[in-house]
Amino acid sequence: MDIIDFINHHQEELLEIRIRTGKKIMILNLIAGEIVEEKMETVVTKEYILSVLNRMFKSSIYAYEQELRNGYFTIKGGHRVGISGEAIIEEGRVKNFRNISSMNIRIAHEVKGCSNEILPRLLNAEHRLENTLILSLPMCGKTTFLRDLARNLSYGVEGVIPSMNVGIVDERGEIAASFDGSIGVDLGDKVDVMTSVSKCEAVNMLVRSMNPDVIIMDEIGLEDDIVTIKNLVSSGVKFICSIHADTLDAAKNRVGELITDKMFKRIVELSKDKTFSVRSVFDNI
Repeated sequence: MDIIDFINHHQEELLEIRIRTGKKIMILNLIAGEIVEEKMETVVTKEYILSVLNRMFKSSIYAYEQELRNGYFTIKGGHRVGISGEAIIEEGRVKNFRNISSMNIRIAHEVKGCSNEILPRLLNAEHRLENTLILSLPMCGKTTFLRDLARNLSYGVEGVIPSMNVGIVDERGEIAASFDGSIGVDLGDKVDVMTSVSKCEAVNMLVRSMNPDVIIMDEIGLEDDIVTIKNLVSSGVKFICSIHADTLDAAKNRVGELITDKMFKRIVELSKDKTFSVRSVFDNI
């Protein structure tokens, strides 16, 4: 089974491919908004994983060495490949991996229009964007919503909101489906993307050099992220962020002060039952 060809032919319904040594390949498909698990007949060997990696690396593993230190890398199309195995440690830090035993390929999706309904709810009485937090469990479409919000804000929506300069903080290259410096999805004409750098550094560089109206970032939760967002509030730049959490209380456990101090004026909960679907939008004022 050629994984790259399989992804290219089935990308629309694919969500995730899990490859584990000695096990059958597991695939998650999105069918009519529902996640369906499928087990393939291929039993994974070490040689099979090596062949998949060589196909992805195109025999140039050194080009991915920096990303591999973080336990993942991004391939053409913006698909993120997570790996696990034996880490090579140098000077107390992960330098690379060998004897890779598992891979998790998360498929990037472009669902144009999935944010259309909620965008007006993110605006205030003057039709200006409010700082927004999107929360949900994994695999419910947070990154896809951020991608579509970036597109709508960049182009602008007639009668709703004018076009804006959008800065995207994209540590793993997922929002913009970035590969080799190119954006792999339609994000409009007024988007600037910063990849392969921490949120704090990326935000500082974007604010200093690109004059964004809004900054979009995925998966906040670290202490540095909280500091970064506080600095954004004082800068006057609007922001939209996502967080892994199934409830507002769970989100408060991770970034509580940002919510209780009302730095997010809008909070969006995605549905747990249907991918790319909004459960609720409420004010935090």
